[in-house]
Amino acid sequence: MGSIDGHGHAHGNMTLPNNAINPDGRNLRAFVAFVSAAGYGGRWATRVVFAGGVHMIKLWSFISLLLLCGVAGCGGGGMVKSGKQIAPEPTKATIVFMRSSFVGSAISAAVYDVSGDQSQFIGIIDNGTKIAYDVNVGEHTFMVVSEAADFMKANFQSGKTYYALVTPRVGVWRARFSFRPLRQSDLAGSDFADWNSDTELVEPGPDAQRWAVNNTTSVEAKRSSYWGEWSSKSPEQQRSQTLNAEDGR
Repeated sequence: MGSIDGHGHAHGNMTLPNNAINPDGRNLRAFVAFVSAAGYGGRWATRVVFAGGVHMIKLWSFISLLLLCGVAGCGGGGMVKSGKQIAPEPTKATIVFMRSSFVGSAISAAVYDVSGDQSQFIGIIDNGTKIAYDVNVGEHTFMVVSEAADFMKANFQSGKTYYALVTPRVGVWRARFSFRPLRQSDLAGSDFADWNSDTELVEPGPDAQRWAVNNTTSVEAKRSSYWGEWSSKSPEQQRSQTLNAEDGR
């Protein structure tokens, strides 16, 4: 029988009770043959062997009880409270990534600046947090990584602050994330006021920086794999995931 270590990582084979999964009224003996966890942005899979064959199934209820948030990628991520003021330099712009959603709240996501050949780590964003990132004016591309990766383009003007939500969506085994650029009309609304007041400004600490170094290969692989998917979106879809110069304030 396998085990879960103190970091929430799974080792070896694990046996579920005969009645752990009972989708059609029959007790099915299931064995979890393989579970791997690679932390934030990593992937893990559970292979369940039934008497009648091998199937991939979602074990959300069982896993939430067994693993709690270890394998899922709990919040914390090595980010520390920031004393930075959200105010861009006259010749630069600032983008603030915010996350405030109950859905997928136990899962962390990593944000990167992928405007150049080298992915630049911005930080790990947990629910209830925000990250301010100073940028040069002009065009940029950003990536959010968890189980998968998604992207957002942006065009910045000097002296302005821009905002984007990091929003969860349904994944195969855990929440995936996308960006939602906030428009001028959003910034004037009550929802934005709530998001802004309910999120704490954080920045990467030493643990987050080490995580980024240790996961460089995985992150670059996801960037390469999912960029083609993003590029194949329709022009309308790409526009909806682009921050425009006039969106800043």
